[in-house]
Amino acid sequence: MMWPLPLVLALGSAWAQPPAATLEQLDAALSCLADPARVRSFLVSARVEHADTDGDDAHVEEVLTRVSFDALGERSATVLSREHDGELVDPEPAPRPRDGDRGELELTVPAGEDLPRYRYGATRAQGELASASFGPAPGEEGSEDLSTGRLTWDPVSLRPLWLEIEPVKLPMMVRSISTRVVLGGSADLPHTARVLSWGVGGVPGFRKSFRLDLRFTEVEAAP
Repeated sequence: MMWPLPLVLALGSAWAQPPAATLEQLDAALSCLADPARVRSFLVSARVEHADTDGDDAHVEEVLTRVSFDALGERSATVLSREHDGELVDPEPAPRPRDGDRGELELTVPAGEDLPRYRYGATRAQGELASASFGPAPGEEGSEDLSTGRLTWDPVSLRPLWLEIEPVKLPMMVRSISTRVVLGGSADLPHTARVLSWGVGGVPGFRKSFRLDLRFTEVEAAP
């Protein structure tokens, strides 16, 4: 079937991708803190705020954790401090949720081995920066772990700066959730610097708003 030239051009720009160097750095940054070949240790500062949707019953928990990899690449996490509503509490880590717990959410993004599952839109100017929206590639729309969003990068250095993502399908009892992943580090060791998530979850009549702020600092490169 023959397509009119303007439509062909429009489709071509809609399926364009950010620069290859930007996507390579994005993949390197997102995978860095899980790779013992690149990282020896780092600190994670987590701040969780939750409240009723009208602002009542508000609480804040702050946890500082050091994550390390041993010579065999085994990962360990040590909770250094924990505060609940401004008061120090037992620093022992809370039990991890079991696989399959309701509300569990794992998302992929358009980078690395998952890049073919996505389609980027046209590159647009955002002040002195560049950005492109993304979503599932045709045929991938039904996958549970896909996201939609936008990637922003520096068009001069080609360095990715941040991702804004939302799940294609919300998990059970989650009304809304949005996430912003800020990338940082050095040219030799790019890594996730901050993750901000916010949204609303729970059953009708008992919904809670939440905000999660993760900061990754003191990243020590592997020898």
